[in-house]
Amino acid sequence: MIGPLHTIMKFLKHTETAVLLFFVFASCTPRNTPDPGFTAMAPISFTGSTEDPASRTTLRDETRTYWKGGSDQIGMFSAQGRTSQGGTPPAYNVPFTAQNSASSSAFTGSMYWGEAGAEHTFYAYYPYDSGYSGGPTAVPVSLSSVQFQSGANNSSHIGPLDFMVGGAVKVNAPGTPGQVAEAVGLTFHHVFALIEFRITGSGEQLSRVDLWGSHPLGFSGGTIDITQDPGAGNYTITDKVSTSTKMSVTFISPITLSTTPVSVFMMILPGTQETSRIEITSNGTLKTLTKTPPAGGFMRGQKYVVTLDEGDFETAT
Repeated sequence: MIGPLHTIMKFLKHTETAVLLFFVFASCTPRNTPDPGFTAMAPISFTGSTEDPASRTTLRDETRTYWKGGSDQIGMFSAQGRTSQGGTPPAYNVPFTAQNSASSSAFTGSMYWGEAGAEHTFYAYYPYDSGYSGGPTAVPVSLSSVQFQSGANNSSHIGPLDFMVGGAVKVNAPGTPGQVAEAVGLTFHHVFALIEFRITGSGEQLSRVDLWGSHPLGFSGGTIDITQDPGAGNYTITDKVSTSTKMSVTFISPITLSTTPVSVFMMILPGTQETSRIEITSNGTLKTLTKTPPAGGFMRGQKYVVTLDEGDFETAT
């Protein structure tokens, strides 16, 4: 059986540094900390962490994901905020960039408080989509069924695939221009699930790993309402197109299997699967093995570890 999640992690992305990736799950917990240098006339200050103190965009120490400072971007939404001091609400899909390579980071961008003293509600998602101009209820989302891993045990491809949602966070704007404001703290939650295949062998050249399910595991496009609160369940994704019951991870260059397990990382759509089948391509030959999926289905923000040996697979017919 596909094993249970080893560790719940927070969201970040890439191979060793970033504010998103490994799965942080539960209801969002606002974190508001005073920022003495922040006034009502300055842009709103944001910080972000992943669901669990131990994870997001760069996968590290097997279970952690980190934001990548200077490159990871989130999209911020506030119906009460403004994109300039003289502008008018709302402020939708405003890009903010992570400043630290860590599981928790400050973000910089241009969003200003609206009405003085009024409650502001904030939502966010990762990774940022610069082509989107709408509101928070129909944010584009996708999960490619064709994924590429650069080498054995390398998880850098997971970051860009790790869609996360932060919010809702409610904060009151400063009542006067000189009043000290609080930084707005966001906790990000993973939308997808992660599988780590740990594969051993005896000298075979592994070039690809495939997972087949009875229901979709990936899709080329859809939308997600990031204002929804799924609780302990999975997020609802609507208007999915080009769904696929097969997910593949291909190595850029084949790797040699040995008695030391090689980790292969695959991001999948959570949900129930009645059946599942794992295929590997080694020495140019397609081989197959049936596995029992988790009884309760795959859950968002969890990592599932599957231990495999090339000798247990049968040549596909």
